[in-house]
Order: sequence, then structure tokens, then C-alpha cells
Amino acid sequence: MDKVADAIATVREYAKYFVNSTIGSQWLKECMQRVNVPPKEIPLDVVTRWNSTLHMLKVALDLRVHLDGFCSYIHTEEGRFKFNNCSKVLPISHEQWFILENVRNILDLFDNATKVLSEEK
Repeated sequence: MDKVADAIATVREYAKYFVNSTIGSQWLKECMQRVNVPPKEIPLDVVTRWNSTLHMLKVALDLRVHLDGFCSYIHTEEGRFKFNNCSKVLPISHEQWFILENVRNILDLFDNATKVLSEEK
């Protein structure tokens, strides 16, 4: 379970950074525009709500290439100069991405079940 919690916490740090950094969120939007992806923001989840975490994970997984690129860039000399306060933004490993995809798949089952049950009133 620690690996799952660590992977989600890593994504949460990206969300916090982009919520609090105008320069960072602008960089992310520009990256998406260059490849004709509609602008998205990683929502910061409410830790006690699984559906909030699901939404955060879905967006983060959609932006995987951009998040990996951002993390690579901020660890270059130019990136360190341009972006500050990135010490908590760590690379997301392949294993963590795998874990995040599987957590999303599990939470999707709960999401679908919740929708089906709520329609049966």
C-alpha cells in the first residue's frame, strides 16, 4: 500500500505545484497547445474522497508525456533557473505510472457502480 500512497502523493505534488505556480501552469498550457491538446489542469484531489482522486489521476494520466517532460526540464540548468520551488516535484517512475493506471482502473469500477446504483432510484 505504501507504493500506491507514494505514487498518488507524487501526482498530488504536481497538482499543488501547477495550482500555485502561474509560470508552471502557463508552461503546461503552452505544451498542450503545441500538440493540439485542449488545455487541462490537474485538479488537486480531496484526500478523503475517492472520486476526487480518480478525477486527478485521470487528468494526470492524460498528461503523462507533458508531466514527464516538465520534470525533465526542471532538472536542467535552464529549468532550474526558470522555475523555482520545484523541490517536491519528483520524477514519476514507470512503476509508479503503472500503479497509477491500475488504481484508476479500480476506482473506475467504483465510479461505474455508483452511477448505475444512483440511476436505479
